[in-house]
Amino acid sequence: MDAARDHARSNRYRIPLITSALVPEERRVFDLPNPFSAQGRDRLSMVSRGVRYPCSSVRKG
Repeated sequence: MDAARDHARSNRYRIPLITSALVPEERRVFDLPNPFSAQGRDRLSMVSRGVRYPCSSVRKG
């Protein structure tokens, strides 16, 4: 969280999200923006001590 805040004004901090990592045919990689950047701020949801991203483009099979 500290690193994300430190890089909130740049594109140097992103979060890779990998779904179905162990199933190559189903594997998908998403590049989520820094939750504290202008681009990611509206997608951020604080939950207790962590952060939760709603991932509408990721669907459960």
